Amino acid sequence: MDAYFARQPILTEHNKLFGYELLFRPNPKVNSSGKNILVDGDRATISILNAVDWGGIERITGGTHAFVNFTEQLIIDEVAAMYPKEHLIVEVLENVEITPAILDALRALKDKGYIIAADDYEYQGNNRALLELSDIVKVEVDGSAKGWHNLERVSAAIDHSRCRILAEKVETEEIVAQAKVMGCSLFQGYYFAKPKLVMEKTINPMRSNQIRLMREIAKPDADFAALAEIIKQDLGLSARTLRLVNSAYYGPENEVKNITQAVALLGENEMRRWIIYTSLNDMCDNKPAELVVMSMVRARFCELVAKATKRGRDAEAYFLAGLFSLLDVLTDTGLEQCLSRMRMPKKTKAILLNQDTDDRMVLDLIIAMENSDWAQVSALCGRLGLREDAVSDIYMDAIQWAQQF
Repeated sequence: MDAYFARQPILTEHNKLFGYELLFRPNPKVNSSGKNILVDGDRATISILNAVDWGGIERITGGTHAFVNFTEQLIIDEVAAMYPKEHLIVEVLENVEITPAILDALRALKDKGYIIAADDYEYQGNNRALLELSDIVKVEVDGSAKGWHNLERVSAAIDHSRCRILAEKVETEEIVAQAKVMGCSLFQGYYFAKPKLVMEKTINPMRSNQIRLMREIAKPDADFAALAEIIKQDLGLSARTLRLVNSAYYGPENEVKNITQAVALLGENEMRRWIIYTSLNDMCDNKPAELVVMSMVRARFCELVAKATKRGRDAEAYFLAGLFSLLDVLTDTGLEQCLSRMRMPKKTKAILLNQDTDDRMVLDLIIAMENSDWAQVSALCGRLGLREDAVSDIYMDAIQWAQQF
């Protein structure tokens, strides 16, 4: 059975990537009446496990953890035991009835080394068996009084030395800060991908240098002599570039000792990749590194969708739009202000700055997938003339491409 999915990052309290929840939707089948036929939860989860190809899960999660929803029947059948415990986290859906048979099956999985997570847990004083068995408890923390009260009760009930609380559906940094105080150490939600803008913020010299690099590399006819001069002005980047070209991967016969030689050795394509990656990384400061990964996934996705929808001549513009779509978050500076400092194709600026346009649909599609907004995904696929299974393949390709960095 076909399936397509989105992945949502889960970060630690130090903004390090812990893993991803893999949110799959069965691919709708259309019968003769024109109505969609959707499969049940058991078959949906099996399709997840098959689609991801667990022999190479690092292609999807970068070698971290994968949270996957498990239904009652799949838990009892110990289907999880067929997949590697190093990556798979068994997430017990909130609608699973916690019977003795379920508890026995979960204990058997724990004995084999699997991590158990209780999904969307609401504290019940008369039934704490799942709470006591779980390694991770997911609690919805949306800023409501009900959510805070539930978190308070869960936090008081668990042994924090053996069980972690994951705050899900987190939307703001303020909620994250309060949730940390109340015992949460894992966080799921796009709070970290929202800009904290400061009006007319001055960009520090180091970041200004990164923007100069990005501006130069964005040109179709990039001047690599000019790039070398910009890199020379950044001692840290110079040292890293020389270390890269003298590594075993490139294996030069003689040590490369200057940036001009390094640029020539790397070549145009490798130099573009290197500058894009290091510049985005350096812009992160105290931001989660996941923002760089998201930017790269968006860039590749937008490029491939452009080529698949007769927008191929603008593929580079769409690539750059995806790449720079989180620039305001990385720099805490308004996107329009950032783009004014960069020589950029008009099409790219139009995609980034103009909402609700046909040009914008490609970027909106990847954002909808990140949010697992399946209704919006379907609507945008229809408007773009794309099959949903083709979009799933493109998304997988984009993740794998970004993961290589």
